[in-house]
Amino acid sequence: MKTYSLYFLLIILFISCSDEDKTLTPSYADINWFELSDSPDELGHMCYEIYKNTNISVFYSDTIGRQFRGIDGYGDSIIHYEIINPQYTIASATSTITYILSYDRNAIRDGIMFLRDKVIPVLSPNTYPRSFLIVENLTLNATSTVANGQREGQVFNGLMTTLVSNISKLSTMSSEDQTRLAKQIASPILQTYLNNTRRDELENFYAVSDNSVTWPADALSTTAYQRLVNSTIPPTNTGYLPYREHWNAYGFLISNPNSPGTLNGGPDVYTKFTTPTQAQDVISFIEAVLTYSETEFQALYENTVGYEFLIEKYRMIKKLLDEVRNNH
Repeated sequence: MKTYSLYFLLIILFISCSDEDKTLTPSYADINWFELSDSPDELGHMCYEIYKNTNISVFYSDTIGRQFRGIDGYGDSIIHYEIINPQYTIASATSTITYILSYDRNAIRDGIMFLRDKVIPVLSPNTYPRSFLIVENLTLNATSTVANGQREGQVFNGLMTTLVSNISKLSTMSSEDQTRLAKQIASPILQTYLNNTRRDELENFYAVSDNSVTWPADALSTTAYQRLVNSTIPPTNTGYLPYREHWNAYGFLISNPNSPGTLNGGPDVYTKFTTPTQAQDVISFIEAVLTYSETEFQALYENTVGYEFLIEKYRMIKKLLDEVRNNH
């Protein structure tokens, strides 16, 4: 019995010594790649100042960090490069955009100042994006064709970062044009916030256009015809919707930019167009609220067919944005 006890004790000691000999390796899971430190470089220092004051990271390279992770079997350093993916979502990483970075330090400086002085002041702290990535060129719907919506973009709002493009053009823009552009960039950021926090109110917003037409009884039981957003006008089954010659008449400020309308003989008379998606619909009204007072908006659209729907949706978004600003 004593012999077995001695063997058991020796085994325990051997296992303990073996465990102590194992080399612990870091997990690297606790690294905050979005945390910026001050830099002697002018551009790096400008980005740090924004981060210090707002907690927003501004990048002009998609490689946002590097880290030494040991030596490989050949004696070479193992370096990890952290690359931000603007298209990353919880579900997947899609490939709907392409972009080109800028290497013009003057243009990058203009872009950083533009974000600091024009874009960020439009936002309230509770709506700040995690980061901005400044780029020279951005192509939306890059996997499609021009006829099917591929186009140059100004902004792309992703989960990890918001891309801001065409920074080389900022130096030739007036302050008023930059202010207008800043509102275009802020609008999709605010739409994302509202979509995440005010979905019930947005359902009421969508319903204004849905209720701008009288739906036949059989259409109400057909999912494809329960929403006007992202719909081809006139629809294949023309019995479901009254045909109107402009998207304003359904309570939309824009048509779907991925499917531009076909003009028919006169200004604002279309034979075919596609209504905006829900996100595009909200973004267009956010931009309108940021750009026009209610009096100015009324003056622009009061003689437009569909004005009653447009002004109702304008007021709904204005109310939501006012609440967001007051609750930050």
